Amino acid sequence: MVRKAILYVGNIESPFQRELYKFLKFYSKKYGLRLTNVKLKSGTRLYEKLAFYKTLLELSYTLNVKANVVFVEYLADNAFLTTMLNIRKIPIIIRCHRGELYEHWNRCKERVLISADKASLIICVSQAIRRRLIALIPWVKDKSIVVYNSVDPLKFKPLKTIRRKHNENLIIGSLGYLIPRKGFIELINIIKDLIAKGYKIKLKIGGQGPLFYTLRHIVKKFSLERNVFIEGYINDLVKWYNTLDLFILNSKSEGMPTVVLEAMSIGLPVIATDSGGTIEAIEKNWTYRFGDWERLKDLILKIYSMTPEERERIGMLNRKRVTEKFNIRKNSLKIMKILMSFVENQS
Repeated sequence: MVRKAILYVGNIESPFQRELYKFLKFYSKKYGLRLTNVKLKSGTRLYEKLAFYKTLLELSYTLNVKANVVFVEYLADNAFLTTMLNIRKIPIIIRCHRGELYEHWNRCKERVLISADKASLIICVSQAIRRRLIALIPWVKDKSIVVYNSVDPLKFKPLKTIRRKHNENLIIGSLGYLIPRKGFIELINIIKDLIAKGYKIKLKIGGQGPLFYTLRHIVKKFSLERNVFIEGYINDLVKWYNTLDLFILNSKSEGMPTVVLEAMSIGLPVIATDSGGTIEAIEKNWTYRFGDWERLKDLILKIYSMTPEERERIGMLNRKRVTEKFNIRKNSLKIMKILMSFVENQS
Protein backbone atom coordinates (compact mmCIF):
# COMPACT_ATOMS: atom_id res chain seq x y z
CA MET A 1 0.00 0.00 0.00
CA VAL A 2 1.35 3.42 -1.00
CA ARG A 3 1.67 5.80 1.94
CA LYS A 4 -0.07 9.16 1.76
CA ALA A 5 2.45 11.97 1.25
CA ILE A 6 2.81 15.47 2.65
CA LEU A 7 5.09 17.99 0.94
CA TYR A 8 6.75 20.66 3.09
CA VAL A 9 7.85 23.69 1.04
CA GLY A 10 10.24 25.58 3.28
CA ASN A 11 13.85 26.28 4.10
CA ILE A 12 14.93 23.72 6.69
CA GLU A 13 18.30 25.48 6.95
CA SER A 14 16.37 28.16 8.86
CA PRO A 15 16.39 27.19 12.57
CA PHE A 16 12.68 27.68 13.31
CA GLN A 17 11.56 25.96 10.09
CA ARG A 18 14.02 23.12 10.70
CA GLU A 19 12.61 22.57 14.20
CA LEU A 20 9.04 22.41 12.94
CA TYR A 21 10.01 20.08 10.09
CA LYS A 22 11.80 17.78 12.55
CA PHE A 23 8.66 17.32 14.64
CA LEU A 24 6.37 17.05 11.61
CA LYS A 25 8.71 14.32 10.36
CA PHE A 26 8.41 12.52 13.69
CA TYR A 27 4.60 12.65 13.68
CA SER A 28 4.34 11.73 10.00
CA LYS A 29 6.21 8.47 10.69
CA LYS A 30 4.05 7.84 13.74
CA TYR A 31 0.88 8.12 11.66
CA GLY A 32 2.21 6.24 8.63
CA LEU A 33 2.59 9.26 6.37
CA ARG A 34 5.51 10.27 4.18
CA LEU A 35 6.92 13.81 4.58
CA THR A 36 9.31 15.31 2.04
CA ASN A 37 10.85 18.76 1.70
CA VAL A 38 11.47 21.11 -1.21
CA LYS A 39 13.40 24.33 -0.63
CA LEU A 40 12.78 27.17 -3.07
CA LYS A 41 15.63 29.66 -3.28
CA SER A 42 16.40 31.90 -6.24
CA GLY A 43 19.54 33.90 -7.03
CA THR A 44 21.14 36.14 -9.64
CA ARG A 45 24.09 33.95 -10.66
CA LEU A 46 23.71 31.46 -13.50
CA TYR A 47 24.24 28.37 -11.34
CA GLU A 48 21.71 29.71 -8.80
CA LYS A 49 19.13 30.24 -11.53
CA LEU A 50 19.73 26.76 -12.94
CA ALA A 51 19.41 25.25 -9.46
CA PHE A 52 16.18 27.20 -8.93
CA TYR A 53 14.62 25.94 -12.18
CA LYS A 54 15.67 22.40 -11.28
CA THR A 55 13.95 22.79 -7.91
CA LEU A 56 10.80 24.12 -9.62
CA LEU A 57 10.71 20.97 -11.75
CA GLU A 58 11.13 18.86 -8.62
CA LEU A 59 8.34 20.80 -6.91
CA SER A 60 6.03 20.44 -9.91
CA TYR A 61 6.66 16.69 -10.13
CA THR A 62 6.11 16.13 -6.40
CA LEU A 63 2.95 18.25 -6.38
CA ASN A 64 1.36 16.60 -9.35
CA VAL A 65 2.50 12.99 -8.94
CA LYS A 66 3.37 12.20 -5.33
CA ALA A 67 1.87 14.58 -2.78
CA ASN A 68 -1.60 14.46 -1.24
CA VAL A 69 -1.32 17.77 0.60
CA VAL A 70 1.26 20.54 0.72
CA PHE A 71 2.33 22.75 3.63
CA VAL A 72 4.06 26.00 2.62
CA GLU A 73 6.03 28.50 4.67
CA TYR A 74 5.23 32.18 3.94
CA LEU A 75 2.21 33.62 2.15
CA ALA A 76 4.32 35.12 -0.63
CA ASP A 77 6.73 33.75 -3.26
CA ASN A 78 6.87 30.17 -1.95
CA ALA A 79 3.09 29.99 -1.78
CA PHE A 80 2.58 31.75 -5.12
CA LEU A 81 4.87 29.39 -7.03
CA THR A 82 3.36 26.37 -5.34
CA THR A 83 -0.21 27.40 -6.16
CA MET A 84 0.74 28.14 -9.78
CA LEU A 85 2.27 24.67 -10.19
CA ASN A 86 -0.61 22.88 -8.44
CA ILE A 87 -2.28 21.42 -11.53
CA ARG A 88 -3.95 18.60 -9.55
CA LYS A 89 -5.37 21.17 -7.14
CA ILE A 90 -4.38 19.26 -4.03
CA PRO A 91 -4.98 21.08 -0.72
CA ILE A 92 -2.43 23.78 0.09
CA ILE A 93 -1.99 24.90 3.71
CA ILE A 94 0.11 28.05 4.07
CA ARG A 95 1.79 29.38 7.21
CA CYS A 96 1.64 33.18 7.33
CA HIS A 97 4.41 35.01 9.19
CA ARG A 98 5.02 38.77 9.33
CA GLY A 99 7.15 40.15 6.51
CA GLU A 100 4.68 39.31 3.74
CA LEU A 101 2.04 41.47 5.49
CA TYR A 102 4.31 44.40 6.36
CA GLU A 103 7.50 45.53 4.59
CA HIS A 104 7.05 43.08 1.70
CA TRP A 105 3.32 43.75 1.25
CA ASN A 106 3.62 46.39 -1.49
CA ARG A 107 6.12 44.31 -3.45
CA CYS A 108 4.31 40.99 -2.99
CA LYS A 109 0.68 42.10 -2.76
CA GLU A 110 -0.58 40.50 -5.97
CA ARG A 111 1.18 37.21 -5.26
CA VAL A 112 -0.07 37.18 -1.68
CA LEU A 113 -3.64 37.78 -2.85
CA ILE A 114 -3.45 34.93 -5.37
CA SER A 115 -1.87 32.61 -2.81
CA ALA A 116 -4.50 33.49 -0.20
CA ASP A 117 -7.28 32.87 -2.73
CA LYS A 118 -5.97 29.42 -3.66
CA ALA A 119 -5.03 28.32 -0.14
CA SER A 120 -7.18 25.69 1.53
CA LEU A 121 -6.21 27.05 4.95
CA ILE A 122 -3.91 29.79 6.27
CA ILE A 123 -2.15 29.19 9.58
CA CYS A 124 -1.03 32.42 11.26
CA VAL A 125 1.82 32.45 13.78
CA SER A 126 -0.05 34.74 16.21
CA GLN A 127 -3.42 36.40 16.75
CA ALA A 128 -1.83 39.73 15.82
CA ILE A 129 -0.74 38.36 12.45
CA ARG A 130 -4.22 36.93 11.83
CA ARG A 131 -5.78 40.33 12.59
CA ARG A 132 -3.37 41.97 10.17
CA LEU A 133 -4.11 39.35 7.51
CA ILE A 134 -7.87 39.83 7.83
CA ALA A 135 -7.49 43.63 7.76
CA LEU A 136 -5.63 43.35 4.44
CA ILE A 137 -7.63 40.43 2.97
CA PRO A 138 -11.02 40.32 4.76
CA TRP A 139 -12.43 37.38 2.81
CA VAL A 140 -9.86 34.92 4.25
CA LYS A 141 -11.33 35.22 7.75
CA ASP A 142 -13.15 31.88 7.57
CA LYS A 143 -10.11 29.96 6.35
CA SER A 144 -7.48 31.42 8.68
CA ILE A 145 -6.53 30.08 12.11
CA VAL A 146 -3.73 30.53 14.63
CA VAL A 147 -1.13 27.97 15.64
CA TYR A 148 1.57 29.80 17.53
CA ASN A 149 5.23 29.92 16.63
CA SER A 150 6.80 27.64 19.20
CA VAL A 151 10.02 26.32 20.71
CA ASP A 152 11.11 23.08 22.34
CA PRO A 153 11.14 23.41 26.16
CA LEU A 154 13.17 20.21 26.40
CA LYS A 155 15.91 21.90 24.39
CA PHE A 156 15.66 25.45 25.74
CA LYS A 157 15.86 24.81 29.47
CA PRO A 158 17.62 26.16 32.57
CA LEU A 159 21.11 24.79 33.12
CA LYS A 160 21.88 24.83 36.84
CA THR A 161 25.61 24.54 36.22
CA ILE A 162 25.60 27.83 34.29
CA ARG A 163 22.71 29.93 35.62
CA ARG A 164 23.80 33.05 37.49
CA LYS A 165 22.73 33.48 41.10
CA HIS A 166 24.44 36.70 42.17
CA ASN A 167 23.23 40.29 41.85
CA GLU A 168 26.42 42.15 40.88
CA ASN A 169 26.08 43.41 37.30
CA LEU A 170 22.70 42.75 35.73
CA ILE A 171 23.47 40.79 32.55
CA ILE A 172 21.00 41.67 29.81
CA GLY A 173 20.80 39.86 26.49
CA SER A 174 19.20 40.69 23.17
CA LEU A 175 19.30 38.58 20.03
CA GLY A 176 18.18 38.75 16.42
CA TYR A 177 19.00 39.76 12.89
CA LEU A 178 20.97 43.00 13.18
CA ILE A 179 18.73 45.41 11.27
CA PRO A 180 17.16 48.77 12.25
CA ARG A 181 13.70 47.27 12.88
CA LYS A 182 15.07 45.27 15.81
CA GLY A 183 15.99 48.42 17.78
CA PHE A 184 19.52 47.45 18.84
CA ILE A 185 20.93 50.97 18.43
CA GLU A 186 18.24 52.42 20.67
CA LEU A 187 18.77 49.66 23.23
CA ILE A 188 22.50 50.43 23.44
CA ASN A 189 21.65 54.09 24.06
CA ILE A 190 19.27 53.11 26.89
CA ILE A 191 21.94 50.97 28.54
CA LYS A 192 24.48 53.76 28.07
CA ASP A 193 22.20 56.17 29.96
CA LEU A 194 21.68 53.71 32.83
CA ILE A 195 25.41 52.98 33.11
CA ALA A 196 26.09 56.74 33.21
CA LYS A 197 23.77 56.92 36.25
CA GLY A 198 25.88 54.34 38.06
CA TYR A 199 23.92 51.14 37.47
CA LYS A 200 26.01 48.00 37.06
CA ILE A 201 24.68 46.60 33.81
CA LYS A 202 26.17 44.61 30.97
CA LEU A 203 24.49 44.08 27.59
CA LYS A 204 25.20 41.15 25.27
CA ILE A 205 23.84 41.39 21.72
CA GLY A 206 23.89 38.23 19.63
CA GLY A 207 23.23 37.79 15.94
CA GLN A 208 24.47 38.71 12.51
CA GLY A 209 23.30 41.29 10.00
CA PRO A 210 23.99 44.60 8.23
CA LEU A 211 24.33 46.59 11.46
CA PHE A 212 27.07 44.41 12.98
CA TYR A 213 29.96 46.85 12.43
CA THR A 214 27.73 49.88 13.06
CA LEU A 215 26.87 48.53 16.50
CA ARG A 216 30.53 47.83 17.26
CA HIS A 217 31.39 51.38 16.17
CA ILE A 218 28.74 52.82 18.53
CA VAL A 219 30.12 50.76 21.41
CA LYS A 220 33.62 52.05 20.71
CA LYS A 221 32.46 55.64 20.18
CA PHE A 222 30.89 55.79 23.64
CA SER A 223 33.67 53.74 25.32
CA LEU A 224 31.26 50.97 26.28
CA GLU A 225 33.62 48.06 25.53
CA ARG A 226 33.56 46.88 29.15
CA ASN A 227 29.75 46.88 29.32
CA VAL A 228 28.30 46.21 25.86
CA PHE A 229 29.33 43.23 23.75
CA ILE A 230 28.37 42.69 20.09
CA GLU A 231 28.92 38.95 19.95
CA GLY A 232 27.87 37.96 16.44
CA TYR A 233 26.58 34.46 15.70
CA ILE A 234 25.88 32.44 18.85
CA ASN A 235 26.96 28.80 18.48
CA ASP A 236 25.26 27.48 21.61
CA LEU A 237 22.06 29.42 22.25
CA VAL A 238 21.05 27.41 25.31
CA LYS A 239 24.30 28.15 27.12
CA TRP A 240 24.20 31.78 25.99
CA TYR A 241 20.69 32.37 27.35
CA ASN A 242 21.71 30.73 30.61
CA THR A 243 24.40 33.37 31.20
CA LEU A 244 21.74 36.11 31.30
CA ASP A 245 19.62 37.65 34.05
CA LEU A 246 17.17 39.34 31.67
CA PHE A 247 16.24 39.23 27.98
CA ILE A 248 15.01 42.30 26.09
CA LEU A 249 13.38 42.49 22.65
CA ASN A 250 13.34 46.13 21.54
CA SER A 251 11.71 45.55 18.16
CA LYS A 252 9.45 47.90 16.20
CA SER A 253 7.47 45.09 14.55
CA GLU A 254 7.14 41.34 15.14
CA GLY A 255 4.97 38.34 14.29
CA MET A 256 5.67 35.86 17.07
CA PRO A 257 9.39 36.16 17.85
CA THR A 258 10.97 32.84 18.73
CA VAL A 259 13.81 34.58 20.61
CA VAL A 260 11.27 35.72 23.21
CA LEU A 261 9.91 32.19 23.50
CA GLU A 262 13.41 30.74 23.78
CA ALA A 263 14.33 33.14 26.58
CA MET A 264 11.06 32.40 28.37
CA SER A 265 11.65 28.67 28.00
CA ILE A 266 15.10 29.05 29.54
CA GLY A 267 13.36 30.59 32.56
CA LEU A 268 14.37 34.24 32.11
CA PRO A 269 12.41 37.40 32.84
CA VAL A 270 11.61 39.02 29.48
CA ILE A 271 10.89 42.64 28.62
CA ALA A 272 9.62 43.37 25.10
CA THR A 273 7.85 45.92 22.96
CA ASP A 274 4.10 45.42 22.58
CA SER A 275 4.48 44.64 18.87
CA GLY A 276 2.79 41.75 17.11
CA GLY A 277 2.42 38.56 19.09
CA THR A 278 4.75 39.49 21.95
CA ILE A 279 1.80 40.60 24.09
CA GLU A 280 0.28 37.15 23.54
CA ALA A 281 3.40 35.55 24.97
CA ILE A 282 4.49 37.70 27.92
CA GLU A 283 2.49 39.49 30.59
CA LYS A 284 1.42 43.00 29.60
CA ASN A 285 3.13 44.60 32.61
CA TRP A 286 6.49 43.60 31.11
CA THR A 287 5.81 45.27 27.74
CA TYR A 288 6.22 48.83 26.47
CA ARG A 289 5.60 50.77 23.31
CA PHE A 290 8.66 51.25 21.09
CA GLY A 291 9.98 54.76 21.79
CA ASP A 292 8.73 54.91 25.39
CA TRP A 293 12.27 54.82 26.72
CA GLU A 294 11.37 55.97 30.23
CA ARG A 295 9.10 52.96 30.69
CA LEU A 296 11.79 50.65 29.31
CA LYS A 297 14.28 52.09 31.81
CA ASP A 298 11.76 51.65 34.63
CA LEU A 299 11.19 48.01 33.68
CA ILE A 300 14.92 47.31 33.53
CA LEU A 301 15.45 48.91 36.94
CA LYS A 302 12.56 46.92 38.35
CA ILE A 303 14.38 43.72 37.40
CA TYR A 304 17.68 45.26 38.54
CA SER A 305 16.32 45.80 42.05
CA MET A 306 15.06 42.22 42.41
CA THR A 307 16.84 39.37 44.12
CA PRO A 308 17.95 36.42 41.97
CA GLU A 309 15.14 34.40 43.57
CA GLU A 310 12.51 36.96 42.52
CA ARG A 311 13.83 36.94 38.96
CA GLU A 312 13.79 33.17 38.95
CA ARG A 313 10.14 33.10 40.02
CA ILE A 314 9.22 35.33 37.06
CA GLY A 315 11.33 33.18 34.76
CA MET A 316 9.72 29.95 35.88
CA LEU A 317 6.27 31.39 35.21
CA ASN A 318 7.51 32.28 31.72
CA ARG A 319 8.79 28.75 31.22
CA LYS A 320 5.46 27.31 32.36
CA ARG A 321 3.69 29.48 29.82
CA VAL A 322 5.89 28.25 26.99
CA THR A 323 5.43 24.63 28.02
CA GLU A 324 1.66 25.01 27.99
CA LYS A 325 1.04 27.37 25.06
CA PHE A 326 4.14 27.74 22.87
CA ASN A 327 5.47 24.19 22.99
CA ILE A 328 6.54 23.00 19.55
CA ARG A 329 5.88 19.39 20.52
CA LYS A 330 2.22 20.23 21.07
CA ASN A 331 1.78 22.79 18.30
CA SER A 332 3.52 20.73 15.61
CA LEU A 333 1.08 17.93 16.46
CA LYS A 334 -1.79 20.40 15.95
CA ILE A 335 -0.41 21.21 12.50
CA MET A 336 0.09 17.54 11.68
CA LYS A 337 -3.52 16.77 12.63
CA ILE A 338 -4.67 19.60 10.36
CA LEU A 339 -2.61 18.19 7.49
CA MET A 340 -3.93 14.69 8.20
CA SER A 341 -7.52 15.93 8.03
CA PHE A 342 -6.89 17.18 4.49
CA VAL A 343 -5.09 13.96 3.55
CA GLU A 344 -8.02 11.87 4.80
CA ASN A 345 -10.42 13.87 2.66
CA GLN A 346 -8.53 12.94 -0.49
CA SER A 347 -10.18 10.22 -2.56
